Amino acid sequence: MIDELHRLIEAEPAGTPVQWDEVEARLGTRLPSDYKRFVDRYGTGAVGDFLYVLTPATDNPHLSLFDQSRVMLDGWRELRANWPDQFPFATHPEPGGLLPWAVTDNGDELYWLTRGLPDQWPTVISSRGMPLETHWMTATELLAGLITGRVRSNLIESLDPTFSTTGHTIPAT
Repeated sequence: MIDELHRLIEAEPAGTPVQWDEVEARLGTRLPSDYKRFVDRYGTGAVGDFLYVLTPATDNPHLSLFDQSRVMLDGWRELRANWPDQFPFATHPEPGGLLPWAVTDNGDELYWLTRGLPDQWPTVISSRGMPLETHWMTATELLAGLITGRVRSNLIESLDPTFSTTGHTIPAT
């Protein structure tokens, strides 16, 4: 599906290869290969000037996989403690917990549900005051589906097939 997404997105590759072994060691988990290929190719930025993929190699704390994981998961834990019926999922590093991978301009949050093998992790979308959505597909399958219209979401409208780089990417060392 990553190859289809590359064909759909109207952008030149602008990523810098990431030291994924170091990132995964820091997170304590392997990450999906389609996500890693996407980040290596495009870097930090937005799909359709709307959906921002979190990356480990940015100096922008609002788009940093590490910084936003801490912030978003702390918030999720607090919500889950108060409303467990509405926030049923555990958070990473708990087994099967949520791990964020994207945010939108509307404040929607996209998480991997870290159950099973990383290349099979589905996405859970959370939006203020709305029921959660689970999409049983990879991150890039979801992005391609939102661009082509094959995937319908009550929380995220279709995406334009563009990618704009945002912030500064930290080169791999």
